[in-house]
Amino acid sequence: MFKSKLKCLLITLFDVKGLVNYEFVPEGQTINQHYYLDVLRSLREAVRQKRPEKWPKKNCVLHHYNARPHTAVTVQLYSAKHGIALLPQPPYSPDIAPNDFFVYPKIKKVLKGRRFDSISEIKENSKNILKSLKDEDFQRCFDIWKKKMEQVGIAIVLLVSHISEFLVHGYRSGSGLTTPYFAL
Repeated sequence: MFKSKLKCLLITLFDVKGLVNYEFVPEGQTINQHYYLDVLRSLREAVRQKRPEKWPKKNCVLHHYNARPHTAVTVQLYSAKHGIALLPQPPYSPDIAPNDFFVYPKIKKVLKGRRFDSISEIKENSKNILKSLKDEDFQRCFDIWKKKMEQVGIAIVLLVSHISEFLVHGYRSGSGLTTPYFAL
């Protein structure tokens, strides 16, 4: 089995009801605070369009890793201004990220062992996998996520019951391997 030399970065945004948005990072783009702010703007627009009942309330919780783009002051100010509560990834707990135990394995299962000739082929296959995920799958993912968060001492029962949690994560996709690369 050969690894494809083609790679692309996909950012997914989802909540308990399903996929909210996804986007592919342009080749060569550095993920910095400025790019992350664009991702947050994209998230807000997707929420406005796909979850209009959540839009006026501005009560979104974003779970992301503690990477520098996520913890930048500009990101924190933007989030506060737009009512986005930030729930950081607990340190040394990579298995808590929903993409690590939910999205990545589903994509990897389909893409593993395949070789792609173009980035567009990788993107198309990845989109099809994401679109095939059912709402019940996302609900199960959040049930597992709540248990994992509680195991590390973060009680989110009320938070999860009353607020829509949006998760932003990314992965690098090649033909034989899908490796978590960047989780927002």
